[in-house]
Amino acid sequence: MRPRTLVKRSLTYYWRTNLAVILGVATAVAALSGALLVGDSVRGSLRDLVIARLGKTQGIVSSALFFREQLAQEAPGSAPLIVLQGIVTHEKDGRRAANVSVYGVDDRFWRFHGLAAQTPAASEARLSPGLERELGAQPGDAVLLRVEKPSAIPQESLHGRKDDSGRTMRFTVGPLAGEFALQTTQGSVKAVYIPLRRLQRDLAQQGRVNTLLLASTAFPKDKITLDDLGVKVRALPGRDALSVESASAILSDTLAAWVREAAGSSAQEVFSYLANTIRVGDRQIPYSVVTAIDRK
Repeated sequence: MRPRTLVKRSLTYYWRTNLAVILGVATAVAALSGALLVGDSVRGSLRDLVIARLGKTQGIVSSALFFREQLAQEAPGSAPLIVLQGIVTHEKDGRRAANVSVYGVDDRFWRFHGLAAQTPAASEARLSPGLERELGAQPGDAVLLRVEKPSAIPQESLHGRKDDSGRTMRFTVGPLAGEFALQTTQGSVKAVYIPLRRLQRDLAQQGRVNTLLLASTAFPKDKITLDDLGVKVRALPGRDALSVESASAILSDTLAAWVREAAGSSAQEVFSYLANTIRVGDRQIPYSVVTAIDRK
């Protein structure tokens, strides 16, 4: 029997089995193709959503510390703001929303996005649609906003202040605002926009911000000062030496490497920390500072 005849008769005899295999393969191909198409569609939708929420933002300068608001003048078209996380409570019925993005803004923020100036009044807060729905708030209602006070030193450390960690502010709900967001999220945006000057005053950070929105990815890094980085260099009295210190108490690895490179072999690393107790027998000294240095 010829091979061609054998194949033909086999296909004819097992036509039910062969049909089931063909249908199974077709179903699998259709499912995979659909999944790929849906995946591409979801990725495209998420990308479009993120871009829409960023508005005109092409670049961001952000810091855990506060830097000079004046730095915005070195990047034409940029918008300085304060970005924090907070909790908003409807004063009347007590409804609360956590993990709210708090934006301290002024007219430059709205102009940056090509909008008419609409900075809230000193006692006014503008809510995003998602936050307004969650709180059930209406224009004219009173809300309480609580944010963590900024500190260069982590509160969980021994040096951190735990007795004065938050600040609560009262605002009147103003007109609805848009869904600007710096964080990627699929759900509705929970954001509140308050006056930059009010937030700077209440946080004792006059003339300082922690975020810049840029209209391009270019930024004049040479305009950044030591003060912007939270670094202080001071001469040590009676010694021919300089001390490089950080507002956060500990120099980052990158900054320490820069200092070592600049100082060369004359650099001396010092680490100081708060000790709960120093004890010798029955005698003890509470809350002392321990300093460690390399022997040279």
